[in-house]
Amino acid sequence: MQAQPVLERSAHPPTPARTAPPSTTPAGPDRAAGARPSTELVAVPPAEPARRALHLPPISKLLRHGGLRVAEATVIPLGLFYLLFQLQGLRMALIAALSWSYLVIIVRLLRGRQVPALLMIATAMLTLRSGISFATNNAFLYFLQPTLGNFAVAAMFLLSVRLGRPLARRLADDVCPLPAHVLDRTAIIKIFSRITVLWAVVNIANGSTALWALLSSSLGGILLARTIGSFTIAAIAVYLSYTWFRRTLHGEGYTLRWGPAAS
Repeated sequence: MQAQPVLERSAHPPTPARTAPPSTTPAGPDRAAGARPSTELVAVPPAEPARRALHLPPISKLLRHGGLRVAEATVIPLGLFYLLFQLQGLRMALIAALSWSYLVIIVRLLRGRQVPALLMIATAMLTLRSGISFATNNAFLYFLQPTLGNFAVAAMFLLSVRLGRPLARRLADDVCPLPAHVLDRTAIIKIFSRITVLWAVVNIANGSTALWALLSSSLGGILLARTIGSFTIAAIAVYLSYTWFRRTLHGEGYTLRWGPAAS
């Protein structure tokens, strides 16, 4: 039902309970002395409902936190591999990348700190890739495995949408937990399904780009495709995901704000 405008009486004195035809005489000095002003009905638009604020950690903190996690799990091992591959060959490059990953895990455990899931997954994948590469002494297989992994991840994302449990929703909750009453809204579930499909497309694009570079370029071209290309596509996907999520929250009556709520 369409909201009706609220009628509000003005502050003029009330008139007697009688109906008079509208006067066509303009107001001014010619108006009869002592005549009472008529009561006016003023249409006031309905007030907007109060919006609820959904506070997330400061964006600078999220970027710093996420950037460090990505660097220690993927960027630094990849850089060590490329440097040692140029200087010492494949085996030393694999040893250097593995040594860094296991060293970070050991230091975290000795300090009693939690080992991030991203670091564990990246190290496990690196160990598997290195084992195959050691056995075959083939750098092509080392880079082929993560390329095929992109397509496998894309399939997992699409399957999760099909099952009604979009992975983007779970990953977002891991990075920045959201209230259950927000996550369970139909519109929020739908937008997370849409974001999940987006990230499936991102993985397909990354895998296709890396496969093309693997088949037609040198090692430098492969690394360039897997770093600059992947991060560029991912940055665009992050922007789209955030924009869609914020717009959906606004439609559900929430305002997304960065930083803690004012006390």
